[in-house]
Amino acid sequence: MRRTFHTITEQDNSDTIAENIVHREREVYQYDLNIENYEALLETLPKDDWPEHLVQYQGKTADQIPDEYDEICNQLNYRDRVRRLLKTERQELAKAEAILNVLLEKIPENGRAAKIAAALQRILAREGQ
Repeated sequence: MRRTFHTITEQDNSDTIAENIVHREREVYQYDLNIENYEALLETLPKDDWPEHLVQYQGKTADQIPDEYDEICNQLNYRDRVRRLLKTERQELAKAEAILNVLLEKIPENGRAAKIAAALQRILAREGQ
């Protein structure tokens, strides 16, 4: 059910949707950038599983790891953290893309590009750019 508003015009509604498209597109871009960076970072970190003699330090903080294992355990723990972040970013990206697609469908395709361009100009003007 769609609400009836007395002070919000159809123009207000479509302008708001277009501005939300701009913001959501920026959000999708940020997730894409984070994913790209996390994937590149993982290429620089160890790829093998935790060695059996170090598994006990998995997930431990630096002060809980013997000095002789600091470097490798810190790298492995960091790698594991980046893997979790990457998974989360992919999940959030999927949600943001789904909303972006819904928003895009709310503006007719024949006027969509102009509406989004106008929304971007309003946003940039408010941001002082």
